Amino acid sequence: MRAVGGLVSPTFEQEQTAAQRIATRRAVGLPVDGRVALLVAGSEGMGEVVPTVEAIVASGVADVLVLCGRNDRLRRQLSGRDRVVALGWRSDVAALMAASDVLVHNAGGLSLTEALTAGLPAVT
Repeated sequence: MRAVGGLVSPTFEQEQTAAQRIATRRAVGLPVDGRVALLVAGSEGMGEVVPTVEAIVASGVADVLVLCGRNDRLRRQLSGRDRVVALGWRSDVAALMAASDVLVHNAGGLSLTEALTAGLPAVT
């Protein structure tokens, strides 16, 4: 018999230093200071992503980092907007979560589990 680990990679449990957080933000084009809302739209970039991004930006509470998955049309649609960074498929989600201040998601289970493991507050 063998025990099985959790569904989430151990990388989500690793704390990042301030320097790593700054480096991640710079690498993707986010401001070093200020709050960042990480909006996860799933592997296909589905849901009410554009209106959600617009609402977050209009609130002035945070810049928005959008993970568009494989939806290149959505990524292109959001790219170039003020206070928005839109990315395609990524394998460094743990680092992106560590560089963010809140997760905004569409009630998908894995992203929420990853955020909880990483200690990142989430809004559904």
